[in-house]
Amino acid sequence: HLQPALALYQQLEMQQGLAEIFWAEGLLQLVLGNREASEQHYLRCIAIGRSEAHNDPAIVMEALPYLGLLRQSEGRVA
Repeated sequence: HLQPALALYQQLEMQQGLAEIFWAEGLLQLVLGNREASEQHYLRCIAIGRSEAHNDPAIVMEALPYLGLLRQSEGRVA
């Protein structure tokens, strides 16, 4: 269900929605054991939140703990 939503948000250029999809996909990939894909989705979510066009700290604050959890579970510094 995430892919149709992703396509729609991309078509409508809705950055908030895209960030939410990337966050959800990051969590899904983490649960499925796809750590690299998970990290990439979290990073995309964070990039939207930090972008000059969107600049939404709430998005960043939502994704950073999960990225940190992922990296810490691998013994890396967040």
